[in-house]
Amino acid sequence: MARLRIFIGGVHGVGKGILCKQLVSSLLGEYVSASRLLRWNTKTKQVRDISFNQKILADLLQKHTQNDSSYIIDGHFALWNEINECKPVPIETFIDLKLDAIILVTCSEKIILERLANRDGIIYKLDDIIHLQTIEIEHAKYVAKYLSIPLILVDTTQKYNINNVIKQIEQMKPYTRENILSPMLKTVIIRADFDGLTDLSSFISRIKLSDKMRSSFEKMKILPKQKMKVSFSPKTIEDGQLPITESQKSIVYKFYDCIIAGSSKATLDIEPNSITLAIDCQKDYSGSKEYTSFMGWIINELHSFDSYVVIKRLGVRKIDVQVLDEGEDIDHYFNEKYVVAQSWKNSPSKTKSILTELFEEDNISFNVVQYIDRANGEHERLIYDVDAFLSGDILRKILIDGNVSDILYHNMQDRMFDLFVSVASTRYLDYCKDLKYNNHE
Repeated sequence: MARLRIFIGGVHGVGKGILCKQLVSSLLGEYVSASRLLRWNTKTKQVRDISFNQKILADLLQKHTQNDSSYIIDGHFALWNEINECKPVPIETFIDLKLDAIILVTCSEKIILERLANRDGIIYKLDDIIHLQTIEIEHAKYVAKYLSIPLILVDTTQKYNINNVIKQIEQMKPYTRENILSPMLKTVIIRADFDGLTDLSSFISRIKLSDKMRSSFEKMKILPKQKMKVSFSPKTIEDGQLPITESQKSIVYKFYDCIIAGSSKATLDIEPNSITLAIDCQKDYSGSKEYTSFMGWIINELHSFDSYVVIKRLGVRKIDVQVLDEGEDIDHYFNEKYVVAQSWKNSPSKTKSILTELFEEDNISFNVVQYIDRANGEHERLIYDVDAFLSGDILRKILIDGNVSDILYHNMQDRMFDLFVSVASTRYLDYCKDLKYNNHE
């Protein structure tokens, strides 16, 4: 599994902790503090036997981290020893940490001095802070060059843009949405559920005439849907209402012969209370960006057409499926984080193995399902099903801001991709990377 280990270094009081927390939240990684592992005395900022302490740090990190996970490691490139000498941390420490990148955090020495005084209640000498940060910067550059890894600079003197930092890190990832092509991805579904008795027929007539729809779908048909019973409880008689039961026919406006991104098997279903774009990823699929942009447009169109319509839920679902050939093993496609594999292997009599997880991040809910069964009663079928969705006040604000496409594509699908990469095997991801490269040749 692809993992990213980033060392964030800088002098005490420079603002590493805040940056680490921001990155952990955005990158789905884990945070490890060198100072906490070593239980350093943060008041004096002095370390007895720097080389020995850094050897212990490498050993502790080995115990507290896993090779297949991403970690943000907070530490230093230079330290004061017990006789107040400023010494660089030995290069062997950084070699042992097996780093992928370095972020060097700097700040105005006067601001650092104020922060340390407020935090520790100790007044340090400005010259000492200047000297320490100078050595820290020089050694960080040396370490990055020695290890041949990227060095990102973040200055906290003024407010920095965390999104720019994240973007630089994203570009360092060995596997991205742009550089792999996974045959395991079978279906992508983008759906909006809404409330409101809007004139759907007029809305369809409106979007059919638009250039956007004409350049996206060539055909449309109206299909009947199953009957629905609408009833009022007899209790409402007390309010002067009569009980009513009637049958209503619902219809679906289905757009097909999709020409988004050239051509595909995507279909668009618009019906009372929902809009669903379903993409078959088995034919001519090169990514969801254009589909997501289209879906963002149509949701904004509906919101513009009828401001009384309330979008209740907006989500993306991605379904990865792999049926194993004779002799193939689950480990070829997934790593140990695909935990259903272990229970499946340990119980040969099982017909299904399922794990469902639900969590929330940045107001977006993620529902992740790992699933194994036997296709046609013979071959093992592996499923990794991820659903990301938004609802409530956050969704209403996004609709007002007109930021639907960006939320769907980045906030939701970037995280969904990271989740997939976290369980996929390195062997399979490398194969997907080669497949993408060969397809562009």
